[in-house]
Amino acid sequence: MALVQKMALHEGGIALLPHHVCQQDLATGRLHKVLPDHPIQPNPFYLISPSREHLAPALRSLMDFVAERLPFA
Repeated sequence: MALVQKMALHEGGIALLPHHVCQQDLATGRLHKVLPDHPIQPNPFYLISPSREHLAPALRSLMDFVAERLPFA
């Protein structure tokens, strides 16, 4: 759990968190949306490698993990 999320859960203030990180806390009522109509600018996420050829298996696994788990990848 991220430090910012922990602080919000313990009344440490308002936090800007990705929905996939806090959706369970929102569903259970532990966190509440305070500015639901406030637009949030997209924050692109990039994985950069020198080449797609000869990728290390660990890097290929990381890239697959990110593509499967993160909604914006």
